[in-house]
Order: sequence, then C-alpha cells, then structure tokens
Amino acid sequence: MRRPFTAVALLAAVLAPRSASAAQTIPYGSRIAMEVTVTEMNGIGTDRAVIHVVHTAAMARRFCVDYANDRSARCVRDTLNEPGLKTVLRGNCRSGAFTTLYGEAMTFKGRNPDREEGAPRYRIEGAKGTLDGSYASGYPEILAQFRALCPALVDSLD
Repeated sequence: MRRPFTAVALLAAVLAPRSASAAQTIPYGSRIAMEVTVTEMNGIGTDRAVIHVVHTAAMARRFCVDYANDRSARCVRDTLNEPGLKTVLRGNCRSGAFTTLYGEAMTFKGRNPDREEGAPRYRIEGAKGTLDGSYASGYPEILAQFRALCPALVDSLD
C-alpha cells in the first residue's frame, strides 16, 4: 500500500540532518587529494550551517601517492594528522561569517566591487585582510568551504 506524501513528511525531510554521500568532499588545501569527506550537514544555507567532516585514510593515501610520490604508511599517518585541521565547518549565511577547516574566522562579502582582470570574483576577508584570489592565499578552497555551507547565497551571485 502506498501512503500519500504529506506536508509533514516533507517538513521532516527538510529539517532532518542530512548525511552526505561518501563521495562528497571539501578541499582543505590546493594540492591533489587535500580533501576531507563530509559525514553530516545541518542547517545548510541558514545562519547556523554546520558540516562535519572526516579525513580518511583513502584520501590521505591518494595525496601521498599522487602528490607526494610517497607510498609509505608514515606519509598516510602524517597526512591524517595534518596540524590544525578541524572536523567541523561552521557558517552564518546571513552575515557571511564562517570558520574554515583550519579554524580561521572569515567573512564572505559578496561580489568583488573592485574586480579587475585577475582579481577574485568574490571578496573574502579574514584576520590577515582580503584574500587576493591566489592559491597561496587559500582563496579557492576557502571559497569552496563557504559554498558548501551557503550554496544558494554564492550561486545567487553567479
């Protein structure tokens, strides 16, 4: 017997914590396989967006082999113990404030009003100033982290 889809079922589906598929990852660095696997997402797109992540041995091994050219167990162990890497990403999609996977407080300021050729599309500010859009500043992965927390906000500006 099929039950009708009700508003209560829809509301329960929207409010329930989302478990991400094993394939969903978020970058924490700019090199190959510098990614963590999403385990849970709550409040995405709200003022209390939270994403829980785990650094897996499989991804660490991929980083060691594909980037570091090191097949040792020590490389995997060291990669899994990346200093400062957090397991929770948090953001406020109303204010643009968020905390990166390294615990840095940042603010997504929207489109870059001073955009010239080579300048980043969006302004992201932190304690060290405005990110310049380069890999050295961490801009690509920090933007990806904010986009994971607040996808509709970033997509609305594209």
